[in-house]
Amino acid sequence: MCPTVRFFTFTTFIVIVDVIMFIISLSLNRIVNTEFLAPSPKSLDTLGWKDASKIKKRGQVWRFITPTFLHASFVHLTLNVLSTFVIGSGLENGLGSWKISTLYLVSSFGGIIFSCVFNPMSYSVGASTAIFGLIGYYVAYLCIEWTRLGETNPMQRFTLIIFILLILLFNIQIGITEANVDNLGHLGGLIVGVIMGFAISENDSRRQSN
Repeated sequence: MCPTVRFFTFTTFIVIVDVIMFIISLSLNRIVNTEFLAPSPKSLDTLGWKDASKIKKRGQVWRFITPTFLHASFVHLTLNVLSTFVIGSGLENGLGSWKISTLYLVSSFGGIIFSCVFNPMSYSVGASTAIFGLIGYYVAYLCIEWTRLGETNPMQRFTLIIFILLILLFNIQIGITEANVDNLGHLGGLIVGVIMGFAISENDSRRQSN
């Protein structure tokens, strides 16, 4: 659960991509004054923010993925980078790069689809859909491993619950305070993450029992 930062990992790769895309978004058009170092909506649209209308009417399906790598301001980017490092690096140490990359990308994709269905008029960006998917994995893991976690140290359950709640509150706060951030996308990512978490954890538990 504790973050261990290494350079050649999926988590580090995602963070680097996020930073590069943020720099590109700032350089395309003028910086707006709504927030500190905020790319203009035109730049975010050009790079592929979530736009359900353009996905449906123009077939711009890349918008199911690209919003994950765009951010509405420097603060938005910083908070998501911190969340990615804290949650992602710990999970990657336990799951491996392939599983966490699948969890991250599928949760992001699912969260954006969820947002397109239930909030089609919004334009949104941010890695939070994927981050909520990682949180969803922890929720599923806690449910499946509840008995085992309490056998050796009952505090493990309490620690994991507090960790999940703190990360959830932290990211919900981002959704409330930042522009172009979609809490329905967060909910969709969380749901997909829980489903994938059950699948991954159940599979790992069966392997261990065999």
